[in-house]
Amino acid sequence: MGSKQPGLKFLVILLIFWKSAGEESSYIIDSVGITIHPRSRVERGTPVLIGCQVSVSHSNIPDLEHQFQIMKDEVLIYSFNTTNSTVMHELNPARAADSGSYECRVTVKDKSKVSSSERLDVTGLQTPSLFLNNSKPFENEEFEANCSAPGEKGLFIFRFYLRFRIGEPIMIKQMQTNGNSIKTTIKLRHIGDCYLSCDYEIGLLSGNKHSNSSNETHVIVKVLNITPVMAIHPSELIYEEDVVEVFCRVVDGTDVEVFLTKDKTILKKVSGKVLEYKFTAHERDSGEYICKAEWGNVQKENYKTIKVKELFSKPKLILEPVDLFEGDGFKLTCNVSIYVPERINSKILSYTVYKNNAAITTSDSYINIAHPSMNGNYSCKANASSLGKHFIKKSLPLVVKAKVPVSNPVLSIVGGTLLLGKPFQLLCQSERGTLPISYTLYGWESDRKQGCEKTRRQGHL
Repeated sequence: MGSKQPGLKFLVILLIFWKSAGEESSYIIDSVGITIHPRSRVERGTPVLIGCQVSVSHSNIPDLEHQFQIMKDEVLIYSFNTTNSTVMHELNPARAADSGSYECRVTVKDKSKVSSSERLDVTGLQTPSLFLNNSKPFENEEFEANCSAPGEKGLFIFRFYLRFRIGEPIMIKQMQTNGNSIKTTIKLRHIGDCYLSCDYEIGLLSGNKHSNSSNETHVIVKVLNITPVMAIHPSELIYEEDVVEVFCRVVDGTDVEVFLTKDKTILKKVSGKVLEYKFTAHERDSGEYICKAEWGNVQKENYKTIKVKELFSKPKLILEPVDLFEGDGFKLTCNVSIYVPERINSKILSYTVYKNNAAITTSDSYINIAHPSMNGNYSCKANASSLGKHFIKKSLPLVVKAKVPVSNPVLSIVGGTLLLGKPFQLLCQSERGTLPISYTLYGWESDRKQGCEKTRRQGHL
């Protein structure tokens, strides 16, 4: 009997150990709660405490650790691990961006439970401040404006407003940022007094919250007298080969740059108040000339239109006859229209006719017989002098290619044999001739059948 006692003691110890091990892993999360102090609706600037409490039942597990997670609108904002059953998260001071639905999730080992949600509404927004680095800008001069609400946080939409002495504020700019201030550039065209202000709104899941308007800042927009005075000599009606001078002059202003442009091309630029530009006029120089004065980022402009009148037209080469066949005689005439007979006399005009860029006559006309060797690119030049100036004008090229006359057609039977009572085909064919060629079949009845073949020198009839 005594020899069995040691084994019995071992069995009892084993049972006690097994029971303790089973109790160590036994636990359950009873409840998770969330509280908002001092209340769920507070004014901005009030300290707010978000409290999270958990109740856990367990089988004698010492120092059981809880992971607390506080979420706003389902976004994690605070996490803390502790053996305590309560944690507090402070919002000090509370801002409008802290408004939302709060929940608390507690995780114990592999179990997790979430509280019900509680709503926090923080009322009121800080009135923004507006600062300008220049309250007396020139018209169209850029200056900086800064709108800020340093006591707020969140996603901001800032707006800037312009008001005249009479009328309501007009929004002139809107910008979005994650910061509580924004800097931008503004330029004003209206001369005289006006007022600038700003406000903002913060984006929340429940809807945007709008601030009051900032202080109004008085702005005086000054006129900038840099509009250039423009003159053209000898006049705005100019003949080709005249020497033309364009003047641009700025009366007031310092540190001014002056530009002369035409067709978006800068012809000249000077750093100063006076610009002079000289050129010899051609017909292509007709158009609008713009003088621009630039000070900083402000521009003023003036413009004049120049019309360069031709003394005589560009020559035009004319072919007669237009429908030219090999063996026909042809004539090329170099035609010119005189626009200013008091300066250009037809008797002083001289001509040159060219074939493939080689001169063939110094007359205003050229006569020859059409032949393949005469085909080519023809052009002509007209030369004149007026008031000591020499003019040369060239025509557009004219392609001369004589047509080949059609040769006598040959009529044949396709296949070479006729069978009584069977259909047949006749082939009408010319050895040469410029396409298209029209064929007409004549038989015992006049104009029995007619066909036109444009791609071959033969016709099936």
